[in-house]
Amino acid sequence: MATTRLWPPPPDQVVEAFVRELNTQRGTAYEIAARPDTTERARPAIDYVLRDAATNHEIAVEASSIWRSEDAGKEDSYLGKWFERVRRSAAGRVPGFFHIRLPIRVPFGADADRFAEELIATISENLAAIVKGGQQGKSLPFTVAGIAVWILQLPTSTKATRSDIRYARPMPDMQEFPSRIRTCLDNKAPKLKPYSDAGIETWIVIYNTMGVTMSPFDAERIVREQCDATHAHVTHIALVDGNPPDGAWVQVVR
Repeated sequence: MATTRLWPPPPDQVVEAFVRELNTQRGTAYEIAARPDTTERARPAIDYVLRDAATNHEIAVEASSIWRSEDAGKEDSYLGKWFERVRRSAAGRVPGFFHIRLPIRVPFGADADRFAEELIATISENLAAIVKGGQQGKSLPFTVAGIAVWILQLPTSTKATRSDIRYARPMPDMQEFPSRIRTCLDNKAPKLKPYSDAGIETWIVIYNTMGVTMSPFDAERIVREQCDATHAHVTHIALVDGNPPDGAWVQVVR
């Protein structure tokens, strides 16, 4: 059964997902060794210092979440929390793993429990058609509790025992997103400079709230386009999306 999660996920969960992936890729045992930002209030400090128990190698990390625009936070947060309530009701009760494409906005006050029950019934009643569509890479349109959705079950998930749902949305207005990325890099990079000067590996780890709608290739391109010489001392930049810490995707941009 799914458990309730905060959305956007708190920085500790984002960094936990990042550390798991880093250790998997490198065969290391990094752990959070310090949180300077919580202890060094007299001056700007980084968010995390990671240390590998075997080698004592340290990594300096700045973490952030990126919204597509100045006012998107509340809207995206509402939808994320609303769907988490839906997921909490539906997970464990659907025959496989399903992708539910929602509209850009869910009506404010929509009953998540009612939507979950009708979604479960819709999947059950139309399972054969949904599976057939998934085998052809197609999602099928339905109206669930008055909300127009598209449902997809990928062929690989029909054989899985996992019973869960994940949502996606059509691409919303992204006009401000590149500048929001740039602002994040400009704010985070200077705090990492002393560590870079000391020869310590540095990372900016960004939770991408647009992960459910944005191609990872587009996300990587946008980040690269916003990088310039003022960020050159940052060793690596990573994007995280999904449901950290145990349901996340980590994409290393550089």
